[in-house]
Amino acid sequence: MHGTGAELGAIAARIGSDVAFFIRGGTAFGSGRGEQLTHAALRHATRVVLAMPRTGIGTSHAYGLLTPDDYSDGTLTEELFGHLGAGQDPLDLVDLMTNDFQAPIERHYPEAALLRLRLEECGAARAMLSGSGSCVFGLFADAGVADDCARELGATGYWTCSTKMLHFMPSAGRQ
Repeated sequence: MHGTGAELGAIAARIGSDVAFFIRGGTAFGSGRGEQLTHAALRHATRVVLAMPRTGIGTSHAYGLLTPDDYSDGTLTEELFGHLGAGQDPLDLVDLMTNDFQAPIERHYPEAALLRLRLEECGAARAMLSGSGSCVFGLFADAGVADDCARELGATGYWTCSTKMLHFMPSAGRQ
């Protein structure tokens, strides 16, 4: 893909609110509709296990499940991002990690809740729904434990991937 960051960002925003994130990746705080990104340079290679429920969850359906009671004011997310940007280990910040979609998705798709609980049983410091679904992830302190968990869940028919967080190191002069 060719073009400046601003040009690509504008194209991405027209395609979808969260598409801008995929141009640069890493850890970012999204504002506006999610297309305005502020990146943080993480220093920790936190292990992550991704797992997909067998039932897909459509984005528009997920948004339709949200009620006013499901929304937060964003305070915990802002606090979490501040700590991550200051270099704190994500595993020390799990109590600040939230997802407004998690409760309504788990109410309507119990398999997502089951998969999250299985990640926790495997030793995840925190397991959550990713975005509006369908993926569930778990954060692990130990690569071997994460790999074992991914193999165990994979052996029961789930798609899994054991990896580490993608880190973004901003270039000079770029936000």
